[in-house]
Amino acid sequence: MNWSTKTDVQTSIEIINDKIKLTKGTNKNKINVVAYQKYFNFLEKLGLREELQVVTTYDELTLGATLFHPLLINKNNNKIIVFCHGLTNNRWSLFYTMHLALQRGYQVVSYDARNHGLSGKSATTLGQIEACDLQDIITWVKEKYRPEKIGLYASFRLHYQLSKNKLNRNKINLYLCRYADHGEFPFLGDYIPDNLR
Repeated sequence: MNWSTKTDVQTSIEIINDKIKLTKGTNKNKINVVAYQKYFNFLEKLGLREELQVVTTYDELTLGATLFHPLLINKNNNKIIVFCHGLTNNRWSLFYTMHLALQRGYQVVSYDARNHGLSGKSATTLGQIEACDLQDIITWVKEKYRPEKIGLYASFRLHYQLSKNKLNRNKINLYLCRYADHGEFPFLGDYIPDNLR
């Protein structure tokens, strides 16, 4: 794992730990970054992690991405969930959620949105162009890996809504959003099914 983004990851962990503390009424941190770092480093040593670059069709901007293959062998291995981070984050900010999908046997693609992380620099449009970028990521993943099914996890409502509207023709099998209409749901493990529809 490229832990040059460790400060972003650490900030994400602190935010999550703060939310858990408020919800559970405790002062203890629940997420330990070292355990996740070891897990993703282990996947890299086993050759189960691929660094990707996808060029957008909108303006030929290069987006940095990572594909993770799971350790677990099961019926979900030819299914991919694409993770879209929120504003001011990067592809590693959803590592705790990606881990849950990998534990269920799904492949995971996480990418840096334009003007975030290692992707090319460009204006951020709060979803307009980013939805086109996401479509490019999904098209590229489908052409290169030919997954049986594909899911989308978006970490903020606007990205989710714009993406869902523009991506129907790509036949996404599952949409998950960190911020649902009834408030935030904290643990994706309750929402990633054992099998995509």
